[in-house]
Amino acid sequence: MAPSYSQGDFVIGVVGDCELIDYLNTLAQTRKAGSQNFNIVKYNSPGEINNPPHIVFIPKNQSSKLPVVLGKVATGSTLVITEEAGLGAQGSGINFVFEGGKPRFELNLDATNAARLKVSSELQRLATVI
Repeated sequence: MAPSYSQGDFVIGVVGDCELIDYLNTLAQTRKAGSQNFNIVKYNSPGEINNPPHIVFIPKNQSSKLPVVLGKVATGSTLVITEEAGLGAQGSGINFVFEGGKPRFELNLDATNAARLKVSSELQRLATVI
């Protein structure tokens, strides 16, 4: 059963090693999500995801694990974020890509709706909606 997403810590999971973990841990020391403290969790493999986090980031070097991660978080309201071309269409909610040398992001509304997440119109306007 999915945890209560408005109580306890706001959990951000990262699959595998990437530089983002150190940055997130630094932010977590001084920032909150509303009244919730941030808890940054590193998953060495998708098999370690027992309770779906609020957000899970799959770095490019772990992209092949997207299908397993999607299966592990299917019972929760988890935003899955990736960073490799094509992964937005494969089910991640937000996928960061470079287009014309500029960073952009794709927004998969089917994936966010399936996760029971509301996406603001402002975010939709900034994204490439797929």
